[in-house]
Amino acid sequence: GALVPKSTGLTTKNLHQVAEFFDGIGTSQTIPPTLNTKDSYSHFIRTLLKPDHIKRGLMERRSISSNNAEKIVSKEVRELVADFFERVGLHAIIPTSCDGRGFYVDLVRGVLKVDRVERGKVSCIVSVKPVVTNTYGGLHGGAVAAVTELVSIACARTVVGKDKELFLGEMSMSYLSAAPRNAQVMVDASVVRSGRNLTVIAVEFRLKESGQLAYTSRATFYNLPLASSTVKLFDIIHH
Repeated sequence: GALVPKSTGLTTKNLHQVAEFFDGIGTSQTIPPTLNTKDSYSHFIRTLLKPDHIKRGLMERRSISSNNAEKIVSKEVRELVADFFERVGLHAIIPTSCDGRGFYVDLVRGVLKVDRVERGKVSCIVSVKPVVTNTYGGLHGGAVAAVTELVSIACARTVVGKDKELFLGEMSMSYLSAAPRNAQVMVDASVVRSGRNLTVIAVEFRLKESGQLAYTSRATFYNLPLASSTVKLFDIIHH
């Protein structure tokens, strides 16, 4: 995944920043064969979840002040929900080999390959390997979000210097269609706007073969000086 900058104003300094970022996260990593199986990503996520309690008001669109919203659901509904959790394997245990630092990130960078970098734009290719598919055989929504974050940070770095920290403040996703197993997906990130304190990135996921738009997202970053980033971030959020 060599970086191929175009003549659009991207300085050598900015290019090096983006290259260092991608080198740091280690894109195009090799996923161990034992993990590269269908639904591995979903399985990993499910092992982190544990149902606590279920209230009717949390399952239906009703007013919180409604008496019905506070009533415990019926036995039939509880059994239905419990059956769903059981079918998706919510109580599974994370294998020891997977319960290590950086394991989750390794899965994501194992399917990501840098295509090109310009000032204000970054393009990557995502391979929908079995490890990042959901139970339906499509690219897992969590993987879409994880790729969005990484590519958005890289894109922001084409316009934001290393003297500033980037803090993800907000990220929205739209899931329009599925990216099937073994598909190649083009991920294009672009800077919508970048000012003194904020940088907004838009990301589009398109199937490489057909050009069909599958997912869109938008990420907002706080970009603040390193020395006082924590204090200033608090001020921006709360004022």
